[in-house]
Amino acid sequence: MSRCGNCGKEIYLDKRFTYCSKSCNRVVKLKKKREYTKKYYLKNREKIIEKARQYEKSDQRKKTYEKYRGTYKYILYSRKRYHDLPENIRKARYTVVNAIRDGKIHRPKICEKCGREDWGEKRSMIEAHHYKGYSPEYWLTIQWLCTNCHKEVG
Repeated sequence: MSRCGNCGKEIYLDKRFTYCSKSCNRVVKLKKKREYTKKYYLKNREKIIEKARQYEKSDQRKKTYEKYRGTYKYILYSRKRYHDLPENIRKARYTVVNAIRDGKIHRPKICEKCGREDWGEKRSMIEAHHYKGYSPEYWLTIQWLCTNCHKEVG
């Protein structure tokens, strides 16, 4: 049993929180609990990913999507955002999409920077990064990065 650093009384474990006795009412963070959750996620990573995939296909997910992104207002917003981009960027994007579709370029399943594996079939987390810019001669000169690395690079 652990003891509180503030009052010295025993610490009680709840499902969601670890807290001190009622007299102190202080939420206590234990390293052991955090280490356990990390180990749990590392062991059960495949199950967690599969559960997330099932949620993506579920009716509940479709309903939450329709509340915001399915609205006409959001569709107009996304169209405006895309058409406000410079013409070179738009052309570079659809050139890459068409090259993937035609088989000229293959989308890898691993990030080139950090080595993280892709997790989706329909929606991929591996994105094309135009590291040399958006001029026409570099439209197909791309680097494949995960979403996190792509945000870091800018």
